[in-house]
Amino acid sequence: MNATETIHDEIRTLSLTEVAVATNEGTYGAAECMRAIRTGDPAHGNYTIYESVGDGTKRVVGCDPERAPGYERKMGRDELADLRKRLVDLKKQARQAK
Repeated sequence: MNATETIHDEIRTLSLTEVAVATNEGTYGAAECMRAIRTGDPAHGNYTIYESVGDGTKRVVGCDPERAPGYERKMGRDELADLRKRLVDLKKQARQAK
């Protein structure tokens, strides 16, 4: 595998990578969960939002964030920014290698 193929493989991998950017896990109790989504099991109120490094698409795993109990905690923004910067740099390298 030559250097250009390695760069393109890393671009593909980074483009498909998702980073957790928000969650409500640990921000509410059973009573709040019961009021919000009608179940006292806090595990059913959890959600995590993932954002794609490549195209910024967001994907939610778990409860609907609009109905979920607790509050949203942001996270992963620095990691997402670093990965996007790396992706931009790799794309520049790939263009220069042509």
